[in-house]
Amino acid sequence: MKLLKRLIGTGLALCMSFSGVMVFDVATTYASTSETSFTSCYGWYETLCAEWSDDDAINATVEYKKSTDTSYTTLPAEDKPLIRQKDSSTGRVDIPGLVAGNYDIKITTSGGGTVARKNITVNAYDRSGYAHFNYNEGVGAYNNDGTLKSNAIVIYVTDSTKDTVSFTYGNYSITGIGKILNTAGALDNGVSDVNLFKTMASASTKVPVVVRFIGKVNAPTGLTAYNSTSYGGSSGDNGNMAIIKNGYNITLEGIGTDAEIYGWGFSFTRDTENNDYYGRGFEVRNLKFNYYPEDALGFEGGNYDTKPIRRIWVHNNSFYKGHSDSYTDKDKADGDGSCDFKRGEYYTLSDNYFEDCHKTNLVGAGSDNIQYNVTFSRNWWNNCKSRAPLARQANIHIFNNYFQGGDYTDYYISSRAKAYIFTEYNYFDGSGVKSGKTVVDCTTEGGYAGIVKSYNDYFTGNGTYSAATIVADKSSVVESDNTNKGFEYTSSLSYIPGNNYGLITDTDTVKTNCISNSGVMNKTSGIEGTGENEQSEENELNSYTLTADDFTTGNI
Repeated sequence: MKLLKRLIGTGLALCMSFSGVMVFDVATTYASTSETSFTSCYGWYETLCAEWSDDDAINATVEYKKSTDTSYTTLPAEDKPLIRQKDSSTGRVDIPGLVAGNYDIKITTSGGGTVARKNITVNAYDRSGYAHFNYNEGVGAYNNDGTLKSNAIVIYVTDSTKDTVSFTYGNYSITGIGKILNTAGALDNGVSDVNLFKTMASASTKVPVVVRFIGKVNAPTGLTAYNSTSYGGSSGDNGNMAIIKNGYNITLEGIGTDAEIYGWGFSFTRDTENNDYYGRGFEVRNLKFNYYPEDALGFEGGNYDTKPIRRIWVHNNSFYKGHSDSYTDKDKADGDGSCDFKRGEYYTLSDNYFEDCHKTNLVGAGSDNIQYNVTFSRNWWNNCKSRAPLARQANIHIFNNYFQGGDYTDYYISSRAKAYIFTEYNYFDGSGVKSGKTVVDCTTEGGYAGIVKSYNDYFTGNGTYSAATIVADKSSVVESDNTNKGFEYTSSLSYIPGNNYGLITDTDTVKTNCISNSGVMNKTSGIEGTGENEQSEENELNSYTLTADDFTTGNI
């Protein structure tokens, strides 16, 4: 009777009464909703991901919950951009901002078909490192438990909306993501130099902002100009930068596996004004950077002593070679830096992938710049030319990274001008490093030498020569001109003495971990749902055709 009850419940004209006898039209087909099923369903870092068969995904309803909860939460209308049509027959949704744990998800298509999956594991991001050291408020727009801060503003950007999306705060409204983010040169509503981020950082109520990029986003209007101070740019730069000046608690993130910033980049800066919130709390995650003419990412304080840029977390991104046809300097044909850090403190670069990059990671623009408390962890440099990093006037902890050389590679690490670098349990593959070049270099600059202290690093390949000082005891002191030498074993200065930063001590595991987990979201780095795949009754009955046999075999 189950089938009969469901068919009657649909209101379909399957039978009629004649002289008190029920007569069935055995040629009638049960026209249910279109069939649907998951093609993929998995958890990533603080994100729940699903793909399902659907040719009208944007009109689907997505519900999710903690597996221990009794009721579902429906993805709200303002977050509908998270539901996309991946291709003509597949829908996709990514739900960021989740506390680590097990989740259930349910998709209802526009036709009414429903599919659900239980017990999908969502893991937490690794927040070890200097960006979060002795800091509880959360870097950027997210709390430390992974949830979005309660008063955060969310901006969704696609290539088709990049010049029409609007952002309003107070009495001002700015249109176009280029103008919104390029606060050093924004022009809107006849008002020059409107910087809503600075206004928000100055207000009594601090409002975090997260910009979520979906798909490939080419350079928008409103960015800096080539070799010009127009729109906040600088002479000698290749342009196409969004300069985010004096902001506070801002996250830039990619949604899904294919978010890409193509042909432009971002510079987070602060000036020398007295406001403790300016230039603090920036996160960039899950974005691919490609073909940037100047920098992909840059972070630059007004000065270190009183106006540093602080609390920066760059993680789970993929960086490829920049490019400029009209470069201001021959050394900028491949763009400028992939991710640079100048005049600041409390910075973590973790779980990123760099491929074929040129001037990859600069820490300190000159010998008089100061940068303290920097972490490089679990990154993978693949055939990058140099600067992984090049450091001046800094103290840096570098651990569990994979350095893979190639035809393009001059060197990996260069420590200069009082830089003090502690490296441990890194995998240095010197294969392909140019003949005569140094895998790790220490250079005197500005009258002061740079130091690299190496503990249990692994060196292999052709370019294995290193100028690092290799120690057998982790607590051994290596002399340096850096005033913060020895930060790695001083509890008031570092997380290292607590030994709670998930250090991998097996050489092969260091390499395989970086290969598997660095860079933007990919299916192999997610955890497929292991629980039950629940189909709704409507799908069980999909396209069922009544035949005469159903009335003679007792199916009804």
